[in-house]
Amino acid sequence: MSDRTLPLPPWYDPDDAGRWSHDPSLETLRGFAERWRREHGIRPAHEDRVRVGLLLIDMQKDFCLPEGTLFVG
Repeated sequence: MSDRTLPLPPWYDPDDAGRWSHDPSLETLRGFAERWRREHGIRPAHEDRVRVGLLLIDMQKDFCLPEGTLFVG
C-alpha cells in the first residue's frame, strides 16, 4: 500500500457539500478526474490489492441538508 498523500484536487470545495444549489456537471468532473489520475499516476481501482468498500444509503439533499423537506437534525 502506498504511503503517498495526494493534494486535494483544484476543483474540490468543501463548502459544496452544504450548498443546496450545488449541481456539478458530471462530464466536466469526469474530465477533471481523468486528468488528475494521469497527472498523479493513479492506477485503476481494479488493480488494487487492498479493497475498501463504502456503502452510502439514500444520500439525497432532502435528507442531508437542513433546507431539505425530509431533514432530521
